[in-house]
Amino acid sequence: MNPQLEHQDNTFLRYMAKKISELNEQQRYVTLMVDEIHLKPFFDYKGGNIAGIALNNAQAANSAFVFMVHSLMCKFKEVAHIVPVYKANGEFLHNVLGDVIRDLEKIGYKVMCVVTDNNAVNRSAMVPFKYSVSKAAQAVVKKITGK
Repeated sequence: MNPQLEHQDNTFLRYMAKKISELNEQQRYVTLMVDEIHLKPFFDYKGGNIAGIALNNAQAANSAFVFMVHSLMCKFKEVAHIVPVYKANGEFLHNVLGDVIRDLEKIGYKVMCVVTDNNAVNRSAMVPFKYSVSKAAQAVVKKITGK
């Protein structure tokens, strides 16, 4: 699937919506891992679409953010979303990350944490989440602490 088309509302995370039926309620508690892969920038015409365009710019993508979901309770691990980018910044990544988390939780996944490496863009993207905790994470903390 074309990543530019995959980020549209009617197809966003459609694959993950199908995969959730394989998981019971406990297995839906997941970590969201984000990694950046570097690409050779070029355009390609395939099936009536131009592939290689960055989502954040009209340039050819020079990297892509890969969002992976991993269950805390079983071996389930899937690539949930891929976003081709050209020189992405923390604000852009924060917005996409928020979209991915919100839509995964709408589908029924319970995102407990986000795991990234420590590069500057990732750090910048995570700062606005500093005081934001998902309802699923709040429920687990409440269950553990009784507060």
